[in-house]
Amino acid sequence: MKTLSAIKYLLVFFLFAGMGCQDIVVYPTFTIGKESSFRINQLYTSSDGQYTLQISDIGDSRCPDGAMCFWSGEVSLKGEWTANKTPTAIELHTVIKDMEKQPEGFTIQIVDAKPYPKISGESKPADLVITLLIQKKSKLDAISFTHSMKGWELYSWLNGNDWNYSILVGTNRAKSYSEVVTNKVSVIGKDSLKILLDKFPASEEIFWTGKRSGDDWVNFSFPDGKTVDEIKNYCTQKDLALAAFN
Repeated sequence: MKTLSAIKYLLVFFLFAGMGCQDIVVYPTFTIGKESSFRINQLYTSSDGQYTLQISDIGDSRCPDGAMCFWSGEVSLKGEWTANKTPTAIELHTVIKDMEKQPEGFTIQIVDAKPYPKISGESKPADLVITLLIQKKSKLDAISFTHSMKGWELYSWLNGNDWNYSILVGTNRAKSYSEVVTNKVSVIGKDSLKILLDKFPASEEIFWTGKRSGDDWVNFSFPDGKTVDEIKNYCTQKDLALAAFN
C-alpha cells in the first residue's frame, strides 16, 4: 500500500510540474561570433537584441548515406535578416557560393545541418537543425592586394603596449612619417598582420623597414626577435619574399 501511495504521489507531482513548464516561454537567441542552432520558420533574436534572423526555406541535396551520387550535394537556405528594423533577404549555400546573399556588414556561414539524410528515409526541412556562424565583417575583409612591380613596404612601431604595422605599395621615393602612420592599411598586433599577409598573391616582395634618420623616424623599429622570426617564417609559408632592413 505504501508503494502504491508513493507512486500516486509521484504521478501528481509530475503532472503539476508539467503544467508549470508549459508557462515557461523560451525565446530563441543567437550570439554574434559564436555558432548557434536554428530551425525553419522560427524567429531568432541576437543576444544583444539588435538583430533577428528567420529561415523560411531549407534545401538539402546532400547525397544520402548508402546512395551512389554524382556529386556530394549541399545545404542551402533562404530567410530574412533584420538590423535596425530593416529586413534584408538572405541566401546561403555550403557549396555554390556565388549565389549567396549576405547581410551588409556580416558574414553568415552554414557550419552543419543535422540529421544527415539517409537513403531509407525522407528528409524534411522541419526536422533539420541548422548550425550557423554569424560574424561581423572587419575592415580587413575589404582589403585586397594585387601584384606590385616595386613590391611592398612594411613598417612597424610600438604604441603603448601594442605593435602597429602599416603596409604601403613600394615606390622610388621615401615615405613620410605621417604617410605611414595614417595609412589605411594599418593593423595592431601580429595576428592581424598575418591576416593581411594572407591576402597577398604568392611571390610578392615585402620590404620591412626599421629605424631611419629623419623626422620622427626614430619611432619606427622592429618588435622582439621572436616575433620577427615568427613573421618571417609565416611569410615563407605563404611564399612571400620578406626582407627586413634596420
